[in-house]
Amino acid sequence: MTALARLQDSIGFESLQYDDSVGKVSIVGAGMKSSPGVTALMFETLAEHKINIEMISTSEIRITTIIAEDRVEQAVRALHAAFSLEQPEAVEAAAHAEAAAALLQVEVEPT
Repeated sequence: MTALARLQDSIGFESLQYDDSVGKVSIVGAGMKSSPGVTALMFETLAEHKINIEMISTSEIRITTIIAEDRVEQAVRALHAAFSLEQPEAVEAAAHAEAAAALLQVEVEPT
């Protein structure tokens, strides 16, 4: 943050914001390329649970969302239910948890 703040005049940005209370939740699987509706189901599930997505990143086999850290456990449980995966044991926001399925996996990574 300090390094960027020093460059503010030369880069020309107005302000710098930082939020360290976020978590990353991803769904991963090689089968996603051939399974339409995966993205929609993920986003609909998070919306139904009123979990706001701060940022989205995608690749051919992964969809990653950045959400509030205190909502990570709820998001993981909701996504496991939506994709009919086994329910995870207690998941803590800062912990790394993976639950594999044949074609799809829900991941939580600390930020």
